[in-house]
Amino acid sequence: MAGDPERGRAFYEEAVARLPAYVAAQVHLAELEFAAGETAEAIGRLDAIRDETEDPEPLARLAQFTEASAPDAARAHAAQATLRYRALLDRYREAFLDHAAEFFMAAGADPRFALELAQENLALRQTDRAYLLAIQAARALGRLPLACALASEAGATRPSAPLRLARQALAS
Repeated sequence: MAGDPERGRAFYEEAVARLPAYVAAQVHLAELEFAAGETAEAIGRLDAIRDETEDPEPLARLAQFTEASAPDAARAHAAQATLRYRALLDRYREAFLDHAAEFFMAAGADPRFALELAQENLALRQTDRAYLLAIQAARALGRLPLACALASEAGATRPSAPLRLARQALAS
C-alpha cells in the first residue's frame, strides 16, 4: 500500500498465502522484502516464480536485485525480461507501455526506447503516473528541456506528491 509498507506487506503476505500463483502480489512482496534488506528472501521468492509465468516482472526485479551481487545473473535476467516485454508489447502494447518503459529505463538499459514508450503511454493516458514516467525517462536521457516541458504540461495542480516533487526538482 502506497506510503504504508507494513500494512501493504501484511496484505501481500495474505494474498500469496491464499493465491501463491498471484504473480503481482509475489513481486510486490519481494519488492517490500528487498527494501527491508531481506534480499535473499526477495530473490528466492522471485526465483520460485520466474519460470512459472510469462510476466516479465519477476525477471526484471531479479535483474535489479542481483545487479550488485551477481552481475552476470542480473544481465541474464534482464535479457530474458527484455524478450518477454518485447513479446508483450507486440501483443498488448497499450497495456504494457508503462511497465516496459520503467524496465527499459533501468535494468533493460535502453533509455531511448523507455522514453519512446513513456511518451506513447502519456499520449494514451494523461495521468500523474504517466507524466511522472515520461519526465523520469526524459531526465534519464539528459533531456531536461523536454522534462521541464512535460512537467509544465502536467500543470501545477495535479495532486500526486511524486509529480509535485519532480516539478520541484526540475525547478531547482
